[in-house]
Amino acid sequence: MLGWYEFGSRALSDFSSVPNQISHKDLNSLLLSAFKESQSNNNDDAQTENLTQKEQLESLLLEWSHISNQVVQIIKKKNPSIINNLNSRQAMALGALEVHLSMAIQAGNELEKDID
Repeated sequence: MLGWYEFGSRALSDFSSVPNQISHKDLNSLLLSAFKESQSNNNDDAQTENLTQKEQLESLLLEWSHISNQVVQIIKKKNPSIINNLNSRQAMALGALEVHLSMAIQAGNELEKDID
């Protein structure tokens, strides 16, 4: 007797009886339904993961946008204590950074419009 095997807190005898035989057709039907269930569960998990990643990306882009706007505002003020301490290459690099951040912010705003 197989009743001595334990499954968690349930003994094997607690489960419904297993048939002595099963037709090929019934077996195929069981396998197909199990496969479909498995695929359905995998798709649900993938959709949940994709939503989580999308939400994370949107959150990071929003945070990046706020920080980039702050950096651009500081650069636009052209504070003499910052600018006077830069050599010509550093000043050009800071100007390029301002332009690139501004363009990236505009691109992010357009992306946000498309998502909404």
